[in-house]
Amino acid sequence: MDKRYHWNQNITRDFTYQNIDPFWTVPLIQGFIEQQTLAFEGKQIDIMLISRRRSAMAGARFISRGIDDSSNVANFVESELIVTYEAHLFSLLQIRGSIPLFWEQK
Repeated sequence: MDKRYHWNQNITRDFTYQNIDPFWTVPLIQGFIEQQTLAFEGKQIDIMLISRRRSAMAGARFISRGIDDSSNVANFVESELIVTYEAHLFSLLQIRGSIPLFWEQK
């Protein structure tokens, strides 16, 4: 599990320190997954979209902006589009987030 996307890390950290089996903790992420199967020229095409949002500097788009001292941009999202057609697999990865500048809004 990539800890950058682990939303309840502060809660599960206590279990790790006490050497409790990780089986008893559930890492939570904020994201979206959808899969569709379509027909294209009589052949099957599978399309999958996976997005996940980083837990650092998350917030409403109009409130959380810019970058922090640890180089985390606000509202960072990683999206991957996976397309399977016949024996071919295609993948497109896109990352997006706030403008990486130090600034504040009143």
